[in-house]
Parts: sequence; C-alpha cells; structure tokens
Amino acid sequence: MDDNYSASVASQGALVFIDSAYNIPNHDSPARIVNPSTEVLIALSPERTYAARDIKSFTPAQRQCYYSDENQSVLNVFFNDLVSTRNRRDVHLNWQNVLAAYGGLLSLMLGFTLISGIDLLLFLAVRVFYEPFSRHFTKVSPGIIKVKEYNKRVNAWVDKASPCEGTSTKQTTGAVLKTK
Repeated sequence: MDDNYSASVASQGALVFIDSAYNIPNHDSPARIVNPSTEVLIALSPERTYAARDIKSFTPAQRQCYYSDENQSVLNVFFNDLVSTRNRRDVHLNWQNVLAAYGGLLSLMLGFTLISGIDLLLFLAVRVFYEPFSRHFTKVSPGIIKVKEYNKRVNAWVDKASPCEGTSTKQTTGAVLKTK
C-alpha cells in the first residue's frame, strides 16, 4: 500500500477515509477533508458484526476485523510539498501603544487648553493695566466727544487778484489749495 497522498487542490486538514467494516480503507475509498478549526458532519450507518472466538487465530487481514484488544488506529501525517510558507503573527496594538496614542492626543489638547488659558490671562492683564494708562495720557473727558467734519462742500471761486496767472485758489474747510 502506498502511504503518500498528493492532493489535487491546495488544501489543509486531515483526510478521512470512510469504508465499510469489511474493507480496509485505501485511496479508492470515499474520503473527506477535515479543515483545521472546522466542524465536519459525516453521516454513517453503523453495523455491528460479531465474531466467534475460534477465528481469533486468523490474522486481521484474513478475518477483516479487529478484536477490542487489537484495536489500533493509524494516522499518517505527511507534507504535500517540501516548500512551506512561513507566516508571522504579531500584536500591532497592545495596551502600551494605545495608551501612548491617547496620551499624545490628550497632551495635545491639554497643550491647547493651557495656551488658551495663558492667552485669556494675558488679555485680561493687558486690559486691566492698559485702560488706566490710556485714559491718563489722552485726557479726554468721559462725557465729551469731539467730532470733526471732513469733505464739507464749499463753493469755489477764482481769485483774480492772484499773484500768479493761470492759478486759482479753492477754499475747502478752512484750507487754501492752489491748483493750476
């Protein structure tokens, strides 16, 4: 009997041969592949055959059965190929990496919060100290508002007694402008 088996498709698992109790399973027997980490249901119709004590003197190959004290199971494990694939399993995120990632985000937010707090304190300090000094230097009464008018429209006239010919003067809001 040949112990080597070549699968027609790339597969993993155990090959289970199923045959009647009167036959020794071989490669022509019905077979099922049981993949790792799977549950395979195989329906069998069991039959019980008993034998007289007189046939125990025959070999198991001649009598085609085993007694309970001769019951043996054989499992042949082999590789389909000399070349194998090596896979690596590793933890990408453990609790230290997660803590470091969240710690980085939290410290970033804490940094923004501290900077915002310092900005608020700086604003309040400048406001408290700047207002009294600005009032002291401007000396503006709090109830009086000075308003200046600009672009007041005034009729322009030509001064004929101008010392330069071809020039005219325009008076706007108290200022004298000379134009050519």
